[in-house]
Amino acid sequence: MKKAMKTLAALCAMLLFAALGFGGGLWYSARTPDAATVTPVPADVLSLPGEAEKVVVTREEIEAVLCEIREFATYSGRYTVSKTEDVWRSLDERALPLTRNTVAVRCEGVVKAGYDLDRVSVEVDDRSETVYIRLPEVSVLDNYVIVDTVDASGSVNNPLHPLHFEQYRDVIIGVEEEGLAQVTEKGLFRHAEESFRKLVTQCLAGVTDYRIVFL
Repeated sequence: MKKAMKTLAALCAMLLFAALGFGGGLWYSARTPDAATVTPVPADVLSLPGEAEKVVVTREEIEAVLCEIREFATYSGRYTVSKTEDVWRSLDERALPLTRNTVAVRCEGVVKAGYDLDRVSVEVDDRSETVYIRLPEVSVLDNYVIVDTVDASGSVNNPLHPLHFEQYRDVIIGVEEEGLAQVTEKGLFRHAEESFRKLVTQCLAGVTDYRIVFL
């Protein structure tokens, strides 16, 4: 009887171990996906650590940046000019006697120089990662006398033929021409070009790491 009980206990133990082993196999197979059901990762998604995607810049993007800085693409030079000129009334381009007036003006003015951005051309070479910017000649964008600085107290007015607007205007035109010559001698156009190149380089640094070459 005892022998039968031992045999029965051994048989139960064998069945228990078999059941545990079979169940464990089922659990493992349920947790492990079949190779045929695994979705492969596309090759273009894989990247090496630290590998950066190459950013391609377009001519339109560069032109958009240039358009945004249009209002800052000027360089100003200030001048101070004193000018004294005798003026007459004239008839058939001949000065009339006793009509002389003296216009004496001292004032300050401003010349703005820069580029017409509509004439700036852009080319992008993706192979060499270079942006070529062709610049026109620097030009005068504005030249004017600051009205609040005008001192005409040295003028002599002929009471018989008082000064009129045209006479002052002609003298002011001469002031602006002298002022332009003054700031040009000080290197206004050279500074305007250097300032514009620096501005463009700094602004494009946030758009592309391409090399900037001015032509």
